[in-house]
Amino acid sequence: MSFVSSEDQLVGLNLWPTSHSEMITVCTGPNSLSSWEQFPRDLERMFNWATIAKDVSCTDKSRENMIIYRNPPTPAPNAMYPISVHLYGCLQAFNVGKFGNWDGYVIPPPHRRNCHNFFPHHRDPSTATRATQSISLISGGHDEAWQNQLDNLNIASAFASCMMKLPLHCPRFPSLLYFQRRVFRQVFLIF
Repeated sequence: MSFVSSEDQLVGLNLWPTSHSEMITVCTGPNSLSSWEQFPRDLERMFNWATIAKDVSCTDKSRENMIIYRNPPTPAPNAMYPISVHLYGCLQAFNVGKFGNWDGYVIPPPHRRNCHNFFPHHRDPSTATRATQSISLISGGHDEAWQNQLDNLNIASAFASCMMKLPLHCPRFPSLLYFQRRVFRQVFLIF
């Protein structure tokens, strides 16, 4: 687990109120961070700290690339260590229920809503493939600390863009962090 630093401190404690910095200190532990735990503050250091790898076991081609540690904490043959980062913010919105945003119902298209043989809403299990869980984080009034995290994440975004040779026209994380994942990896319909 890596930690975002500030210009002045290793884990950016100086940017957060005391209650938050105490919580962060509990997560980091009493000792200083190892080099692999220190999220880079510039693109040059990011290239020395991380690399991109393909997860061949991933069936979702849009998620097969991951940023991994270049020098992992405990190297093992053929092992990949995906980078994970401690982030702090305030919840703006979340939907983390068992089925996420899926309720099993489908709203019919406008031209079919008044048909006598079509229920206003009907169950359709095939729509479960679109079910997602999500969390949105915002600054919660801690703008300087929040912007510091976004700046560091934008460095990671620029790094991935360079490594994969994909254009990045603007910062990926301008003001909020939106996390989303699929609820179901596969849906089998049994009739």
